[in-house]
Amino acid sequence: MADPVDPFLSEMPLVGEWRGRMAEAYDAQDAGDLEAAMAKCREIITALPRSFAPHYLLGSLLSQAMDYPAARKHLRLAHLLRPDDIPTLLNLGNTLIADDASNEALPFLRRAFSLAPKDFDIIRSLAYALSQIEDHEGARTLTQTALSDDPSNPKLAEAFARAVGESGERDAAVRFINAWPMPIPNTMLALKAALLVELDRYDEAGVAAVAALADGNSEIVPHNVLAKIAVQRKRPLAARDHYLAALKIDPHSVVAIRGLHSLIIHQCWWDQFGDMRKAILKGLEARKTFIYPFDHLLAFDEPEITREIAELSHRSRIVQKSSVAPSRNHEGKRLRIGFVSSDLRNH
Repeated sequence: MADPVDPFLSEMPLVGEWRGRMAEAYDAQDAGDLEAAMAKCREIITALPRSFAPHYLLGSLLSQAMDYPAARKHLRLAHLLRPDDIPTLLNLGNTLIADDASNEALPFLRRAFSLAPKDFDIIRSLAYALSQIEDHEGARTLTQTALSDDPSNPKLAEAFARAVGESGERDAAVRFINAWPMPIPNTMLALKAALLVELDRYDEAGVAAVAALADGNSEIVPHNVLAKIAVQRKRPLAARDHYLAALKIDPHSVVAIRGLHSLIIHQCWWDQFGDMRKAILKGLEARKTFIYPFDHLLAFDEPEITREIAELSHRSRIVQKSSVAPSRNHEGKRLRIGFVSSDLRNH
């Protein structure tokens, strides 16, 4: 069967009943029925294989579902139909990063950056891709230049601090955050906490993590940081509670799942394995991969879980499901990648 999209042919517009079917796909997405939304997109693609919108939406939803190979296919087809569509370039780039293909992501993200050089999501994704291929100087220069153009932007300040930290200069990143002249947002406090715990400055990390959780903010990184501090201080019950709190925010948090699993092993909390089992199964449903001590899982007499995990790649993903897929106008609704400093990436 021929490729469903020939790049030398023009885009098929959505007209008549197919425009209505596309509206139904968006309605299903808005209602949270992503399977129905994807089914509608596939139906439209069968009839109109060179239509942009269903390829774009389906690819974005598949990326959220962590089916990266299929997502790549549909987002690439959407890109062929509209080569300079900025959200498509960004979503395709982020999906490639998610699939451990940062080198492949760079051309798309650089093109998006050339079209929208002030867009924070693009700057952040491009900086992260550069860090992933260990071009730390490129990531640092990119974020520093963006910050110099908009020096009061806390998001750009956080992106710059993250790039500095990713380059190994964690002390310098912490000093930069401490010198920020405006109120420090919670996400930057969470980054500071993650950097400090990697520097073994546990007291300062704890203060920053608690501050990041002030006013009822639901940040996952501070909980994982506080759990690590509790483990270091031999307070397993406190560590357990923070890991469980992190899992309430994101059931697929690799750091929290691994941390809780380690606590169960070392504390012999066999009666609490139910929480761990649920977390593992939720991760498997999302096709998320973990770096796991498989022999320990065998001790729980859960061979079906062990087998399913073993069948997956033994790599941790760097992307977490964090934002909704594109809305009807698809502008400004992007798939965002979750960033955490260095060893704490997989939250």
